[in-house]
Amino acid sequence: MYFLHQNLVDFAVEYFNKVEFATAAEGDAFWGLFAPGNTVHFADRPFERFSDYEEMLNLLRQADQTKYERMHKGTPFYLMSWLAFDLRNYEKGLFYMDSAIAEDIRKTELTADPESWKNQPGTKFLLLAGGQPHVAQRSINRVQLALQQELAGLMEFRGNRQLPLTSSDSLSQD
Repeated sequence: MYFLHQNLVDFAVEYFNKVEFATAAEGDAFWGLFAPGNTVHFADRPFERFSDYEEMLNLLRQADQTKYERMHKGTPFYLMSWLAFDLRNYEKGLFYMDSAIAEDIRKTELTADPESWKNQPGTKFLLLAGGQPHVAQRSINRVQLALQQELAGLMEFRGNRQLPLTSSDSLSQD
């Protein structure tokens, strides 16, 4: 572990063993206490943060597989996605984004608003929903720029002929 020292990790596992995680809020509270998070304005040690999340999730799974599966893990999966984008590991970033969205869908299925997962950070990131404050906005901007550059290169390659997909079609989900 890089950010989380061994005493804190031991306490987190002990805490995990005592909580039932019958509600998503209990999982969210756990990750609010025992997570390295990420920085908003610039990437700061994304590899170390990502590694701490992976290790903590593995420790929890080993401690109690059933409880681990029941626990809401949208927060760590979302942050791992964001950190993977910071590391430019887009395949892993999309994997964890999909996992975060699946956790949010599972969390909201039994609520009064089962469609509320669409307004969660993972879904907003996937849709590259800019124009509104988003914790991962710097990464969204970087992905939008990369897509725009790819589309511009494709336009140049095709001799500026009309393309079936334009940056405004794919990036304006506001």
